[in-house]
Amino acid sequence: MQNETWNHLQRNGLESYLNDPEHNLCVGNRADCLEFSRFCKFNGLVLDVGCGPQEIPSYIPSSGFVGIDPIAESHSFAFAQAIGEFLPFKDKVFDHVVFATSLDHCIDPKQAMMEAKRVSRGKINIWIGERRDDVPRLALAPEWYTKLERPEGAEDKFHMKRFSPSDIREIVNEAGLRIIEERIYQDEFRIHYFYTVAENGT
Repeated sequence: MQNETWNHLQRNGLESYLNDPEHNLCVGNRADCLEFSRFCKFNGLVLDVGCGPQEIPSYIPSSGFVGIDPIAESHSFAFAQAIGEFLPFKDKVFDHVVFATSLDHCIDPKQAMMEAKRVSRGKINIWIGERRDDVPRLALAPEWYTKLERPEGAEDKFHMKRFSPSDIREIVNEAGLRIIEERIYQDEFRIHYFYTVAENGT
């Protein structure tokens, strides 16, 4: 049942990418993406877990970048079709591992964090977000969205579970990691939480 739910969520996600890429992929000069990029201070080789079916995400440097995603599309960068729980890379090969609004799409986020720790020789960056309480919902949702169904066992049409900051702390701790830097960034629609995570003792 869990795999069926996850597959359903992936299909829903693809519909959102195809029908509304501006709001569901990090394309163009989106302020939240640029803020996340500044927070990460990228250097060296970067792995983006859940990069999505797009050109290079706007938060990522234009070189030294590898992406993985379960949705196989044509990419202009080094790419592998894979999931965060099973990264097809050797130990300690990346300077940064990034979960940009993708950790809450994993079936087993703790396993995904353990894999990120395994392949990282530097830092792990996480971005989660939530709608602001003072933002009204659209009176009329787009037709493509209304046709999507929430699969059984999922919190909404796109996520197994949406994470709060306390969820992130729990996942990080369970993976034997620690948060070394965090930032809250707000725009007119959402609250964004950025984290830099490293192994205990580093």
